[in-house]
Amino acid sequence: MLNGRENLLRVFRHEKYERFPRDGDTCFMMFPGEWGGPWAHGEDRQTDWFGVHWTPVPSMGQMVTESGTHKVRDLESWRNEVTIPFAELDSFDFAADAARQTANWNKSNQMGAVILLEGHFERLHSLVGFEDALTAFYLAPDAMHDLFEELTEYKIRCLQKIKAHYNPDIVVYHDDWGTQRSMFFNPEQWRSFIKPYVKRVIDECHRLGMYFELHSCGHIMPVLGDMVELGIDSIQTLQYPQNDIAEVKRLYGDKIVTRGGYDGQKIIAPGVSDDEIRETVRYSIRTLAPGGFHIPYVYVIGNSFEHPMALMEAEISAYENELFGG
Repeated sequence: MLNGRENLLRVFRHEKYERFPRDGDTCFMMFPGEWGGPWAHGEDRQTDWFGVHWTPVPSMGQMVTESGTHKVRDLESWRNEVTIPFAELDSFDFAADAARQTANWNKSNQMGAVILLEGHFERLHSLVGFEDALTAFYLAPDAMHDLFEELTEYKIRCLQKIKAHYNPDIVVYHDDWGTQRSMFFNPEQWRSFIKPYVKRVIDECHRLGMYFELHSCGHIMPVLGDMVELGIDSIQTLQYPQNDIAEVKRLYGDKIVTRGGYDGQKIIAPGVSDDEIRETVRYSIRTLAPGGFHIPYVYVIGNSFEHPMALMEAEISAYENELFGG
């Protein structure tokens, strides 16, 4: 029987695998300096390398930018208000951080993944606030391109540090682009302002010999074909029903790996029954798993997750036994 690493590698190589990969088949690590995710080290408040303040929201299990502390007040003059932290990349003790994080990585049995938070749009709205980030597409397009150019160079340097010190199999690149019903911006704006910069990040990731996995919550169907064109290897969380996962499977099922495929917020919503949770997971697997290329990623958004996660794991195991034999 294949171990976790060998089995998961087959998924990414588009080969036949023996069972559904599990979360434990991947060792997830965090790239430092981008504190937009789960808070670290028990701190109540953090300041990232860009000077943005983050505060935890326990009900979400996440951190958010601290109200009233936006770093950039005028995007047109962003160079006077924020410094891209190239100096931190040169001064940070990556060797020590990598030794600490990779100590948890069983390299014989797990693939390694480094999570790189705060993609182009996420970093933009962390600096200027969400409303100003949305209006910048119309009011400050040149400044946006200027900032994104510098951010791209920074992300490329981050990838080089990741390869040199952590040497993972996968980079998970975070940039949320959608709401429950639509994208934050129209697809043509995405193609103009974000696509060319993400392409350079993807190309560098592949040049360094790592898989590129995009984490992008919300409705992203209008640009998913573009991402496949750019060469992403995997997509998470691919929320359903925000995205038509049956259509994703039909169009791209033999081109990208899907990790997820259900709504991690709905799973823990008040009043959701155990049967609804089970059926949500089963529909996702039934739709995305045939033919391979699927990881039934167990995740929820929020802090009341023990019970739904246990139900999800049990349903995945039950369906796995049906497909692969148990």
